[in-house]
Amino acid sequence: MKAPASTTTDAAARVISPNARRFVLAQFLSRCAHTFITTAVRYETLDMVGAKRYAHSQIWQNLTRTLSAQTAGVITDNAPPKKVYVLTDLFCAMMVMTIWTGSQNILQFLAVSNIALGVVMAFSGPVGKSLPPLVVRSRSELPMVNSFELTGDKIGRYLTPFAVGFFMMYFDFSTCVYASILFYLLVVSVKSSVQVDESSHGSGKRSGGRRPGLMTQLMEGVKSLGDPRLGVLVLNTLITNVFVYPFQTAAVPVIFRQMDPVNWKSLASLVSLGGVIGPILSNASAFLFSSD
Repeated sequence: MKAPASTTTDAAARVISPNARRFVLAQFLSRCAHTFITTAVRYETLDMVGAKRYAHSQIWQNLTRTLSAQTAGVITDNAPPKKVYVLTDLFCAMMVMTIWTGSQNILQFLAVSNIALGVVMAFSGPVGKSLPPLVVRSRSELPMVNSFELTGDKIGRYLTPFAVGFFMMYFDFSTCVYASILFYLLVVSVKSSVQVDESSHGSGKRSGGRRPGLMTQLMEGVKSLGDPRLGVLVLNTLITNVFVYPFQTAAVPVIFRQMDPVNWKSLASLVSLGGVIGPILSNASAFLFSSD
């Protein structure tokens, strides 16, 4: 007896293709790799220079990342997505190794890598968010891929600091640096296996088959921020990026270090558990209360 067509279609829509699964895995690993080295740099900076200079370093990283975001988005829109997708993490591995070997001391490495990692993350984010339509087998699996990608990003963002806190209790900072390089190379190998359909990339070109110039696109992007329809989204992003996330990454470690100068890293890592549990519960509720 054949199953109803609607049931078969619903079941197929719930299963994402192997290529999409590799993409979700690659995104998760990429987030973990970047968060691993940035968290290690933050913790080592706080330990070596104290809260005041640590705060200055975080200001510079966030400022650099914010100022680079608009340019990074335009460049990734115009560049081949697969190349940017893979080469970003390869560049991270080479950059960390170059700065580490070229620095005269750890403090110099911390200062340079702190800013460099902020710039790289500005490029990594836009290309990763734009790829789901190019890696799915059919449009029906796109919502599921977006959901898993977002959940993996959140779990990687919050789970990795939890792991770094315990990792740095048993290994020195140089081990963290070399581990992050290997981590990035693993991400590159996984990303290389993801197939990206670039035939539809750039389909939004203007009449005549040409994109507007880079500066024109940048100016249009800045002007779009004044659109009233985008006001709520811009405000939400501003509040999240300026107040909520920096509080966990910058303020919480300082507070715990003042409370317990010896075990503050393990205490700070426990804060990440709530961020891991939240996305899992939200995804589980989506499945439990779905109508189909």
